[in-house]
Amino acid sequence: MVLGLRIDARTQYPVLPAAGARWKLSDEWTLDFMLPKPRVEYNVNDNLQLYLGGEIQAGTFAVGQNFGSPRGQPRLDNAIVDYLEFHVGSGCSWKITPAITIEAEAGLMPFRSFDFFAPDIVFRSHDAPYGQIACHARF
Repeated sequence: MVLGLRIDARTQYPVLPAAGARWKLSDEWTLDFMLPKPRVEYNVNDNLQLYLGGEIQAGTFAVGQNFGSPRGQPRLDNAIVDYLEFHVGSGCSWKITPAITIEAEAGLMPFRSFDFFAPDIVFRSHDAPYGQIACHARF
């Protein structure tokens, strides 16, 4: 069990609690409910893992001083934006060597939001597919 806090004074909600747990059911199956990437994992062998899960991406950013004016929204100049995105999908992780892993993942992004809370403007997207391939190296 893991407990944590996200603290960011710039955001609309400066303190957010988080909790998670990881449970190894057997040598093959693991329930990994740790944010921001909860998932169910199946180990095919020592080098190949398949998984189903999701991801939460979030952050708070300051936009440029001329961000909104060219877009007809001068209230967005120098604004603070809260970004939130959810992914659901499946993937695989292949351990090429003990230090190098290749991952491939694909799924759906059902929600994305850009919340400029000070001028009270919110942009949301529609469902969209996503995919990624990554190489991780440990030194």
